[in-house]
Amino acid sequence: LEEISVDLVREMGKTLAEARGEVAKSAEFFEFYAAVGRLPYGELLPDSRANTQASTRREPLGIVLAITPWNDPLLPPARKLAPALIAGNAVILKPASNTPLVALHLARALHDAGLPPGVLGTATGRGAAISGPLLSDPRLAAVSFTGGNDVGAQLRRSLADGAVRLQTELGGKNAAVVLADAGNDVTMWGRREELCATINEKRENTDYLPGIDLPDAVDATHDPERAVHGAEVVVLAVPSQALRQNLTEWSDVIPRDALLV
Repeated sequence: LEEISVDLVREMGKTLAEARGEVAKSAEFFEFYAAVGRLPYGELLPDSRANTQASTRREPLGIVLAITPWNDPLLPPARKLAPALIAGNAVILKPASNTPLVALHLARALHDAGLPPGVLGTATGRGAAISGPLLSDPRLAAVSFTGGNDVGAQLRRSLADGAVRLQTELGGKNAAVVLADAGNDVTMWGRREELCATINEKRENTDYLPGIDLPDAVDATHDPERAVHGAEVVVLAVPSQALRQNLTEWSDVIPRDALLV
């Protein structure tokens, strides 16, 4: 478990404490659904006809494609794989292209636990390059997707003419908000076309950070020390390739007494 936690930190950028928590919670999903699989799920339905009994029975769908995001590289795969596998489905796991390693750790763990060959496959790479063959395969029965609204809409359009079931979890709800009394020295890092930015005196448009327009913002991608110098609050939001490449450098320059959000 520690190896997976450390690799999660290296690949995605969470703190080690958060990574350990995600690994532990993911294991709990498999424990829970393993127990659910032993329960007699189904329904007996009332029927007015003599000597007639009606019932429902849950059966596997077949092959399920699970597409998961980068920000929680282990929890969404666990949430999707555990119920799908215990229900008798085969699953193809497509992790985010920039965080595939942790998903491969999960696949290896399931293999080592005795999962039969061919029940779980993993497909890594850019979605634009591999989604076509995956979605057009006639053997596909269902898709479970967690990610952005645009890709979710594309999936709906791609599957609209077929009988493939689609389940989506879309959109973000974790906006960072800097209140007016936070102080003059506030540094944020957010997804603003992959740009690191610093909030100093200009705060008129900081109620919702993804849409901010800061005349005094500085590009901190190549100069993190300047970005966080003297900051009282450091907001790290939506790590991108730029942050991952400079993660060690950032950890060295963030003031020790700064509030890290």
